[in-house]
Amino acid sequence: RDVLAREIPMILRTEIYATACIIGGIVHAA
Repeated sequence: RDVLAREIPMILRTEIYATACIIGGIVHAA
């Protein structure tokens, strides 16, 4: 249970960070 609690936030954080980078790149390019 502790392993899941540690891994899931990392995965979510990575996806949010990647999405923010993509959106930022699109806004900057536009």
